[in-house]
Amino acid sequence: MTAATIDAPSSEVAAPLEFVWLEITGKCQFHCTHCFARSGPQGSHGSMTADDWKRVLDQVAATGVRLVQFIGGEPTLHPALPALVEYALTLGLRVEVFSNLGHVTDELWEVFRRPGVSLATSYYSGNPDEHTMITQRPASYEQTRRNIARAVQYQIPIRVGIIKVLDEQDIEGARADLLALGVPEQAIGFDNVRALGRAAGIAPRHTPLGGCDAGELCGGCGDGKLAVMPDGSVTPCGDGPRSGVGHRDDAQHHRDRRAVAPCPPASDRARHARAPANRVPTGWQRRELLPGERSLRCGMSTRWWRHQLLPGERGGAEGVTNSESAERLEATFRRWLLGHRDRAAKRLGLTVIGEPQFGVGLRSVSGLCRTSGGEPRWLRVGAELASDVRAFPLVWTGIAESNAVRGVPKPYVLASTDYTDEFNGLQFCVRADAMTVIDGQPISSSRVLRHPVDLPDQWWRDLRSALDTLRATPTDRVKKNPAADARIRKVLGFDLVIPQQETVHGDLHWANLYQPLAILDWELWGRGPAGADAAKLYCLSLLMPEVAHKVYEVFEDQLASDTGRLTLLHVAAKLLQPAKQEFPDLIDPLHDLIRTLL
Repeated sequence: MTAATIDAPSSEVAAPLEFVWLEITGKCQFHCTHCFARSGPQGSHGSMTADDWKRVLDQVAATGVRLVQFIGGEPTLHPALPALVEYALTLGLRVEVFSNLGHVTDELWEVFRRPGVSLATSYYSGNPDEHTMITQRPASYEQTRRNIARAVQYQIPIRVGIIKVLDEQDIEGARADLLALGVPEQAIGFDNVRALGRAAGIAPRHTPLGGCDAGELCGGCGDGKLAVMPDGSVTPCGDGPRSGVGHRDDAQHHRDRRAVAPCPPASDRARHARAPANRVPTGWQRRELLPGERSLRCGMSTRWWRHQLLPGERGGAEGVTNSESAERLEATFRRWLLGHRDRAAKRLGLTVIGEPQFGVGLRSVSGLCRTSGGEPRWLRVGAELASDVRAFPLVWTGIAESNAVRGVPKPYVLASTDYTDEFNGLQFCVRADAMTVIDGQPISSSRVLRHPVDLPDQWWRDLRSALDTLRATPTDRVKKNPAADARIRKVLGFDLVIPQQETVHGDLHWANLYQPLAILDWELWGRGPAGADAAKLYCLSLLMPEVAHKVYEVFEDQLASDTGRLTLLHVAAKLLQPAKQEFPDLIDPLHDLIRTLL
């Protein structure tokens, strides 16, 4: 094709060109019910070659544009995308890739991590079935979640738009999911579907079918923006109706770009929920999470206050959103917990000297204390609904009863106190345990290992010895969790029976393993499937293959046996449920492991 020509616009006619959409393909592996571009698996990359797109980028940069967005279809399906992004960066352009994040290759991740590159995507519901209904693609929910989490992990700037497509749609659940995945609040947008393309048949009744309602649109198509399509044609808006104003080969195609049909208002410019171009972040640095913070957000989604608002605000008081109420409720509950920390410390004759550390889902607060004689103690104060304590008494007494486990490096309880209190009209049990202080540092700040670790051979030998000692410890603590059994049955399609039982920690992960070796968090210890601790540590190491291999090597006699394989299957299936909220990047490795074991 002939070289593209995009000249700088006349200042008398239009504002300077600021932003260009590059629709490099009409192909998409999803078939979203609301896609106005009607993209799908049968689409094509059009007639533009990679060299054609590079010539377009040359002229875009020459006009003074500083930001381009690669769109589709699904741009990650175009084989030239990595090279085009790299080329745009060499021209001094900032790049945003709008993707469904269904499948991102390692090569693309390397490109996306380059300075000057950001991502945008869409998210539809906290309900996987609703998400799939909209995308018409099985497993799209898990794929998009996993890659959002990976983008956050890599500190790639990302914006996510939540689109309301269905009359009944779990929008709040979608928002909670994104926050739990680590997406910043300010990077989450909301939008309603517009009656364009496939959406013409599903748009809300107030939206005229068959096209745009000019009364609802901004009339700013081409105002500082334009889009180049897969066939080289140029349109004033990458998100509105395809009202062409020329071709990339037409030298003056842009000069009359105001005299075209209107496009959706800025808040609605989204093929799948694209936010306005002028809201593309120049870059944000994801701060390091405080200890337990990520788990806290995930625990909050299932915590009792998810549907419990402050007195006088239930049902949504005027000017107060459920989100605001939940934040205020959380702050109030933190203060309530801190009050019980001080109360328990006084009961046990301790003085608080350390900063508070809140546990998963605000179920506890812990910190360093000292006795009247100056000896250090670690004080943990837990609070649970009285109804939950009655239902799961073993969890409530687990820490104190773990004193029966001897010969294992762990904290030991020296004194305890418990009582009941009310919060927001609900009855709570409060329990405080004063324990010995453990030296060292946790191996990881999260349960899942996401970074290399260099642990000495002696540490691994000590871990093996400690778990062997635990396995031989007699106990009548037997954990029963019908809900977990039901989840495993749903994943596998059958009941999994593991006849060989032994004493296990029950919640062994990388955040409660210390160096020098110490094992924390003993609430769930008791009888369980043989090899469960080794199996769980192996599953939580899958993102670090070298460490996973080391775990398997140390515990091979347990994991390679017939019983061990059953236990691995049990643990992997059980982990899939929390993985959806807390560590979606582990979902695919867990599924792969399950397929291997089956």
